[in-house]
Amino acid sequence: MDGEQKKMEVSFEKDLKTRARALGDANVTLPKQGMSSEKILDLMQHATTEENVKWESGLVSGAVYHGQHQHIDLLNEAFAQYSISNPLHPDIWPSVMKFEAEVISMTANMVNGANTGGGSASCPDVCGATTSGGTESIILAIKAHRDYWRDNFGITKPEIVVGNSAHAAVDKACDMMGIKLIKVSLDAQTFKINIDALRAAIGPNTIMMYASAPSFPHGAIDPVRQMGQIALKYNIGLHVDCCLGGFFLPFGK
Repeated sequence: MDGEQKKMEVSFEKDLKTRARALGDANVTLPKQGMSSEKILDLMQHATTEENVKWESGLVSGAVYHGQHQHIDLLNEAFAQYSISNPLHPDIWPSVMKFEAEVISMTANMVNGANTGGGSASCPDVCGATTSGGTESIILAIKAHRDYWRDNFGITKPEIVVGNSAHAAVDKACDMMGIKLIKVSLDAQTFKINIDALRAAIGPNTIMMYASAPSFPHGAIDPVRQMGQIALKYNIGLHVDCCLGGFFLPFGK
C-alpha cells in the first residue's frame, strides 16, 4: 500500500508541475522592469479562460460551489469595493464589522443557536467568527477546544478522535498545536465514522471528537446525534465540520 501511495503522489506532483509549466516561463527573480497593467491582466485572462472550462463543465469535486456568472459578478463587485479593507480596523471600515456580525447572527439563528428573532433558542449564548475558509475554521475550532480543556480541566496532553475521512486541516491543526490525533475506521458500508471504534478510542485526555457533515471524500454524513450523546456522556467537545453542508443540510429532507 505504501508503495502504491508513493507512486500516486509522484504522479500527482508531476501532473501539477507539467500543467504549471505549460503556462510559460516562470519568473524566479524580481525582473528589472515590471510588466504593464495590461500585460498582467492579459496573462491572467489567458490562463483563466482555459482553466475555467473544467469547472464550468462540472468536472471537479468541490472547489467551486456556485458557478453562476451572475453570482460571480456580484462577488467580484463586492470584493472590489473592499479590496483594501481590513477587519482589524473597524474604526476605518465599520461596515465590515457590521456585515460580519449580521452574517454570524443569521447563521446562528438559522440553526437555533441564537435568540435573535423573538423565539426560543437552544443555545442563546452562541457566538462565531468569519474565517478565510474551511482550513482556518477547523484550526480555530481545535484551538478553542485545546484552550478550553487546558484552562478548565488541566489537560496538557490533549487528544482528538476523528474518522479516516476527516479533512486534512485536522492533521495540520494537531501538528501545529501538539495535539495527539487518533484516527478510527469508517463503517465499511456507509463510510460514516465507526461509532464503536470512536467510543473505544476515547480516553482521559480526549478533548474533542470530529464529525463530517458531509465528508469530503465520500459525501457521507457522520452520525452527529449519536456522537453528541457520547460527547455529553464523557464531557468532551464535538466539532461538526459543516464546511460543505452547513447551508444545505438545515433545509434537506
